[in-house]
Amino acid sequence: MTDASHQSWTRQVALIGATAVLYALAAWAGLAFVTVEGVAAPVWPPTGVALAALLLKGPRMAVGVFLGAAVVAFGPGGPLLFKVLSGLGAAGEALIGWWMVSRLAGPVGPRGESPFSSMNAVLVLLLAAIVGGAAHGLYGAAMVAEMGQVTWTAFRDVAIGWAVGDATGMLLVAPALLALNAARHDPPGVAQVGEGAVLLLCAGAGAAVVYGDVVGVRLDSHAVSWALLPFVIWGALRFGIGGAALVGSGLSLVAAFHAAAGAGYFQDAGTDGFVSLQVFIGMVTLTGLLLAAGDHERNAAQAEVRQLSSAVEQSAASVMITDTQGRLLYVNPKFTEASGYSAPEVIGKTPRILRSGHMRRDDYESLWSTLLAGRVWRGELLNRRKDGSLWWEHAAIAPVRDGRGRIIRFVAVKEDITERKEAESRLRATVEELQRSNAELKHFASLAAHDLQEPLRAMAGFAQLLRRRYGEKLDSEADSYIEFVVQGAEHMKALFRDLMDYSAVDVTPPGRDPVDLGAVVAQVRDAMSREVAEAGASLSIGPLPEVACDRRQLALVLHHLIGNAVKFRHPERPLRISVGAVRAGDLWQVHVSDNGIGIAQAHLKSLFVLFRRLHTRGAYEGTGIGLAISRRIVERHGGRIWAESDGETGTAIRFTLPDPASPAAERLAMVSLPSPGAAVVSSSSSQPPAGADAARVRVLEEDVS
Repeated sequence: MTDASHQSWTRQVALIGATAVLYALAAWAGLAFVTVEGVAAPVWPPTGVALAALLLKGPRMAVGVFLGAAVVAFGPGGPLLFKVLSGLGAAGEALIGWWMVSRLAGPVGPRGESPFSSMNAVLVLLLAAIVGGAAHGLYGAAMVAEMGQVTWTAFRDVAIGWAVGDATGMLLVAPALLALNAARHDPPGVAQVGEGAVLLLCAGAGAAVVYGDVVGVRLDSHAVSWALLPFVIWGALRFGIGGAALVGSGLSLVAAFHAAAGAGYFQDAGTDGFVSLQVFIGMVTLTGLLLAAGDHERNAAQAEVRQLSSAVEQSAASVMITDTQGRLLYVNPKFTEASGYSAPEVIGKTPRILRSGHMRRDDYESLWSTLLAGRVWRGELLNRRKDGSLWWEHAAIAPVRDGRGRIIRFVAVKEDITERKEAESRLRATVEELQRSNAELKHFASLAAHDLQEPLRAMAGFAQLLRRRYGEKLDSEADSYIEFVVQGAEHMKALFRDLMDYSAVDVTPPGRDPVDLGAVVAQVRDAMSREVAEAGASLSIGPLPEVACDRRQLALVLHHLIGNAVKFRHPERPLRISVGAVRAGDLWQVHVSDNGIGIAQAHLKSLFVLFRRLHTRGAYEGTGIGLAISRRIVERHGGRIWAESDGETGTAIRFTLPDPASPAAERLAMVSLPSPGAAVVSSSSSQPPAGADAARVRVLEEDVS
């Protein structure tokens, strides 16, 4: 056993022992009240001690109740069987009360707050006292009758007296002990202690006069027995549950003590006086507890109302409350600030004073039909301020019902959205301007793709014609000049085409529909099959998911990445290219890996910069734009792209794209331009391309849906 567990068990044993001692002391004190057949008392304090112990420290304290009851039963020399049976009965009663209170009223609070702080909880305590007391009364009466303590003819009186005594003990003592425990966590102030002392002194003196023969005057009137009820009310209203319990239990115990001693109004022997005393104790206790609980609920409700009122007063939203006819009953300061009307100017009037004249009649009819049907209405309203200016509000208007379910009020909470509406208007104007610019850009791109490339095609064509017709008449230096012209024209065409692809990225809205990545990779593989075969490369494709991306732009990215792998292959080993993907939160991380020549660490960060080349054009062909296009496409779709390489064994290009079902894919809608005609502009010439260019055109134009 660890030290911690040993200390825990030691503490539990100590608590059980303390419970047994307290129960025994309360029982010996309660024996002073025993009147019916010598076995029943009008109030039995140990039941309250037992219930409080279990509520505060848990059901294990029932062991202490068992031990305390067993010790008290028939004194130190009583029969062992009777002791065991008495202990079992007391422990069972305590467990019944603990279970009912814990389940129906709730446990003791973290700072010792009593569970009996509401009227419903007090009624639960009453129910637990009745059920537990009845069970123990029947059990105890049968036990003492069987043991010969009383005759079976007295069974009914003993059972009733025992049950009611136990029940009153729970009602009196348990709330008082819980209140004393709570006072440890929240001690009363000096003034409150002084007032409490005065209350107890006055109540004690009054009890001695009314319930005893202290001054030699016997007060026999039944009404006089209730003369001290104001002290219970005083305790309930000024000190809450604890005050009501302490004063009520004090008065009841004094009355019971004098009755047992043959003094006071309840001194009559027999069942009548006994029952009258028990009814008195029960009524006084319940009156005090219910009054205190009701006052606590009222104070809590008032505190909540003050808190809510403060929140409404300080709210950044306008709040209005109307009756069912629409007449304004309340407006908060934010309403005054937003509308320009003061509260006295609008109270008693209807919200029609805010109408701008720009809302349709149908909108108001829909609003009222929704509210009168008992539903919440939400929508936007264009209202007019006192100075005549207009402002937009987003309103949520809800019906308020009374206890019988009838609609008695309407509460409107409204947010000023004027700035948002103005921003939306500006955004629409901007989008329209962008659409016009987009159309102009598409027209320019179409022109550039055909007319502006015509001189390049003519220059290359005439240079090739010159070489074919006059090649024999020209020397080798002239042939090299012609080759430079042809290569320059072809490079300019490729550069122009890549620039068109780069600019077209912003023309096409980011795709947010699901795209089968595996199908796109297969499409690119088929389009580049000749290049891959000529390089002697192998292309392996792993399991690939669906991603949120524009299909054609995704194909363009893969074409550039696989093309780079083919271009920068290692001359001394067969090229192996792999494509795969792994999940990374809301994104998919796609990789295109190869075992080519690799990239030095110093160049990894600049790899995706426009026109940045790591090799001369003589060593490797290219425009230096392909990876920049890939980066632009990926970032437009909410992802990022990067390269990993050790500089010797190859390169892995990785990029992320959203999962179609993720919030990241939903955010793509916020950056998409509403331009349904936008598309990637093909930069192909009127002549059919060949080689790698043909592969790329097939990738961009093939429908893979």
